[in-house]
Amino acid sequence: MDVKQMEEALLEANANPERITEKLAEVLRDLMRATAIQVHPENAIIRATENWEYLLELLKRCKEPLSWRWLFEDAVKMLRPEEAEGDKINGAIQMIADAGMSYYIENDRSAASRKQGRLMDAIRHLELRCEQDKRQITP
Repeated sequence: MDVKQMEEALLEANANPERITEKLAEVLRDLMRATAIQVHPENAIIRATENWEYLLELLKRCKEPLSWRWLFEDAVKMLRPEEAEGDKINGAIQMIADAGMSYYIENDRSAASRKQGRLMDAIRHLELRCEQDKRQITP
């Protein structure tokens, strides 16, 4: 088996909805990284491009019916962090990250001001939790 045949066999073996969803999540993750990186986002853009091209090759070979809606929904689920169960500080950090991402990508100015308010609330919550934890640790 030559290299081309091995590459084709690998593509066909991975041409399934689960792997396609994983690649889509990687593309989205890399695009979010590129958006958040202020200086030299090129590496994230290159990775997103490579993952997108691979994703397209998988789509060409997938024999199972696909729904873009379900692919996007599953990819977004893969991007979300697991719930920080019972851990209020990690929960607050997650809340800040969520609010920050929403604020960062929001184009509507009125929605942006709501997002900024939520972000500031989350930051205050985290600061209060840190102060409470310091008081509990210090005798």
